[in-house]
Amino acid sequence: MYTQSKVNTGTRIGSMLLDHFIMSAAAMILTLPAVFMNFFSAFNAAHPTPGFGISGPSFYLSLIGFALYLCKDVFQGRSPGKRITKLQIVHYKTGAIASPLRTVVRNLFCIIWPVEVIITLINPGRRLGDLVAGTRVVNYDPAQHPKSRTKLSQLLISLLLAYGFMLAIAMPFRTFMSNIGKAPYIEQSYNEQTSKALEAVFTDSLGDRMSTTVRIYDKTTGSNLKYIYIVHKLKQNELEDDERLQQLRAVTHTLLNTVYPDKTFTGQEMFLYKDNYSMKSIAQNIGNNSN
Repeated sequence: MYTQSKVNTGTRIGSMLLDHFIMSAAAMILTLPAVFMNFFSAFNAAHPTPGFGISGPSFYLSLIGFALYLCKDVFQGRSPGKRITKLQIVHYKTGAIASPLRTVVRNLFCIIWPVEVIITLINPGRRLGDLVAGTRVVNYDPAQHPKSRTKLSQLLISLLLAYGFMLAIAMPFRTFMSNIGKAPYIEQSYNEQTSKALEAVFTDSLGDRMSTTVRIYDKTTGSNLKYIYIVHKLKQNELEDDERLQQLRAVTHTLLNTVYPDKTFTGQEMFLYKDNYSMKSIAQNIGNNSN
């Protein structure tokens, strides 16, 4: 079995902290384009839809940054933090530089980092991920571990493993987040004719103060009610004046009830104001779920 001088606990913890901040920053930088794409898509949408979280291609793009976190040690077993603190990951028995695949396997356990930190305090050379991957952390010695060329195939397999792991972890969370606040309507029941008719009611009475878009769904899950989603785009910022906003709400509620009494539908009404640089909105439940 390969032996090496014991790694100092303070150095090891320092390496972990450095890696966490450096790789988290890199992951967030790579995630920002996805966040901005999602934000500007919502900002420029003609009719914002309920729900939360990054969706579509942006979701899959954002996972790349977090996959790279798991791949931080693939080059010579040395992450940015380990290079600064002069540490390296090696095979536990042979002392050879750990393969990219082994380093990714050990880093999968970063998701339980509190446990890993506790184990590292007890045994700086081997945390839980090391025990599973058959690796250990040693002091870097270029004489014992000369640099070698890393095979591209190993890097690709390691990246695919890391990305697949992050995808498996993120999918349930994405499903949960996408369902928060999601309207329980049946998409196929969208009624364009009645939606346009209700839009005309608001435009005729309040067209000088706002433009209104409406989506009416004839079927909702779990009830026989219609689902009505209304977005009023204000021409002036009336969201800062509570009294004026309440008066506006009363008017829109009265207009809505001239066509649809409260007990015949459920839904949401949003008042939105946006300029070239910002967007503000206030939403409320309407109809049968307004109480």
